[in-house]
Amino acid sequence: MSNKYLEWLQRKGVKLFSRGGIYWRFYRGALVPATICPILVEISSAEAQSLLRESGAFFLQYSSMPVKVPTEWWYIVCDSYDTDKLSSKMRNQIKRGRKGYAVARIDCRWLAKHGYQCYVSAFTRYAHARPLTAQEFQAELMATVDGPFEHWGIFQGDQLVGYGQFIVEDRDVLIDVVKFAPPHLRHYCAYALYDTVLRHYVGEAGLTVNDGNRPLAHDTRMHEHLLKYGFKKLYGALNVVYQPWLKWGVSVVFPFRRALMKAPSLRLGATLPALLLQEEIRRQCRTAR
Repeated sequence: MSNKYLEWLQRKGVKLFSRGGIYWRFYRGALVPATICPILVEISSAEAQSLLRESGAFFLQYSSMPVKVPTEWWYIVCDSYDTDKLSSKMRNQIKRGRKGYAVARIDCRWLAKHGYQCYVSAFTRYAHARPLTAQEFQAELMATVDGPFEHWGIFQGDQLVGYGQFIVEDRDVLIDVVKFAPPHLRHYCAYALYDTVLRHYVGEAGLTVNDGNRPLAHDTRMHEHLLKYGFKKLYGALNVVYQPWLKWGVSVVFPFRRALMKAPSLRLGATLPALLLQEEIRRQCRTAR
């Protein structure tokens, strides 16, 4: 393996699979390309089925050739950052954020030791997620010590009120994790973070920053927010190859998806809605080609 991210995954014992000329890894029970930036994949039906049999994953998820028209499947990138091109409202919000908060590079060991309360505070905004334990939080951060990770903290005085974890590989940067203490969001702490890192990675280093594909398990407000900084949507076709039993189950449930989403008594959590949204987008992309 030649790139730092794959080498880090291998050192950590993450199970990888090779098909279609790329490596794949598990993500929430599915297999996705093991890359830090979205890529367009071409894989034969035979290879896909072989990969499912070998891995036991519920399904493969990947993007293929761009579609002719915008769809509900995209990823976002920022390859040019100039605050003069932002709206006056955005420039004012960034100015207020930078006035109230300081943003600086931090060591992951320091974050593992001092960041847990900030991390837990961020989870008060999430409806269907639970925070890791303190030990799990520390272990996840310590695992990044020898990997292509960089961490940034947001401070109000000496207090950590937010942080970001970024994966840096050659010319690309992935926004991997961002957490903000909710009381500080209204004071534009997020604006201070994004302005600082985009100045650093895009403006100074000439790298491309991405926030990955459209999220399925939660809403798209973060992507819509990042578009205000000059991020742009790049559209592709969503492909999903299911295990036979799951393909059958999705096909049975799919016609009733609207009713299921309106039935809170079922306590569906985030998994089934995400699965049905994924199938809806997959079908839309198929007709848009």
